[in-house]
Amino acid sequence: MENVLATYKCNFRLFKQPYSIGDTFEDNGNFYLIVGIERYRIMHNILTVWYTVQNLQQTNYKTNKKTFRKNPMEVEATLKFKFDSKHLKTCFLGTRHFIEGYHYKVIEYTDIKIVSTDIHISLLLKPLYPVDPQQAKASVSKERRKKLQIELV
Repeated sequence: MENVLATYKCNFRLFKQPYSIGDTFEDNGNFYLIVGIERYRIMHNILTVWYTVQNLQQTNYKTNKKTFRKNPMEVEATLKFKFDSKHLKTCFLGTRHFIEGYHYKVIEYTDIKIVSTDIHISLLLKPLYPVDPQQAKASVSKERRKKLQIELV
């Protein structure tokens, strides 16, 4: 099971279509299935993508998951930027973004496509919600009492 999933780094010239999730390719006599996108980087005219791949030659493992189901709390989005946009350097996994009045955290990339001079990045976002204002006030009050070492009897 240890060698079934791995990280595979691929370099593409800008404007050449990168692999997508679900694509297969061969390397050193082994066939791999792309099951995820871990991260990307654009430097000069090279798009580097780190994929999570499954070695299709490995078949001696057991799994209890049959299909992938999207969590109902996740939102799908596609970002479209010019290849040299500064925004491409800010949209990484774990980052928080304010979109149309709401906060979202990037949790997974689902696709990267080159369309003319644009790069389209599809991803899953998790909505972030602040705590209730009364709960926030209670937390502040509790921390202040703790700091002053005051106990209410």
